[in-house]
Amino acid sequence: MATKSSPKAEKVWAYLLKNKLATPAEVAKATGVSYGYVYKLMKKIGTPKEVFEEEAKSTAKKPQIANLRQVGGKHYVGLSVEPWDAMQAWMTKDEFVGFLKGNIIKYLARTKNANDLDKAGHYMQKLLEVK
Repeated sequence: MATKSSPKAEKVWAYLLKNKLATPAEVAKATGVSYGYVYKLMKKIGTPKEVFEEEAKSTAKKPQIANLRQVGGKHYVGLSVEPWDAMQAWMTKDEFVGFLKGNIIKYLARTKNANDLDKAGHYMQKLLEVK
C-alpha cells in the first residue's frame, strides 16, 4: 500500500524535477523546507548532482535519471523503495529488461493519450539506464 506523500515532500520533488543538479542546501533554500528533511529525502534516491556528474563522465550522451520523475501521478513519490527498484533487485537483469520492454510495448500499443506516450518514454529512459 502506497503512503501519501507530504506537502513538504511534494515541494522538494517538484523542485528536483526542474533542478536535477541542485544540492540539498539549494533545494532547502528554494523550497523553504529544512535542510535535514531535504537531505534525508534526497538520500533515498542518491544525490542527483553526483549521479549526473558520474554518468556524464562515463557516457557521451546526456545522462537521464528515470527515478527522479514519475509520469501519471504521484503514487510512488515518498515510498522508501520504488516498485521497479524492488523488481530490479529481485529479478535477473534479463527479466528486468523484459519487464521494461513489456511496459514500453503496453503503453505504445494502447496510446489513448499523450500520458501513455510519456509513460512509454519513461520506461525507455529506465531501459537505457539499465543497459
